[in-house]
Amino acid sequence: MLERIENGASAHGVLSEVVLGLDDAESMAKELMAKYRLHGYQFQFDNAVRRFGSCNLEKKLIKLSKPLTLMNSEGYLGNVLLHEISHAETFWDQRPWSFMELDS
Repeated sequence: MLERIENGASAHGVLSEVVLGLDDAESMAKELMAKYRLHGYQFQFDNAVRRFGSCNLEKKLIKLSKPLTLMNSEGYLGNVLLHEISHAETFWDQRPWSFMELDS
């Protein structure tokens, strides 16, 4: 089960109120992806402003918004990453049914 990063805690030893630079944020993402064994997944930034993160199961890709990463604390960033990692861990792309079938 994924842990929540609480105030004053850290994903990798730095106070959660600290805003990370892009290099540190990418390192944090890759460390968490390795910790939760997301083998074959890639990480990248994009320029989204309406959502902080995304997980593309088909492409095995986790993305973070570059502008929102630079505006939010390490603790918040860590929780967003854990949220996206949880999508990858649930294997929604391998479910035997679709939402369309539920409406039938």
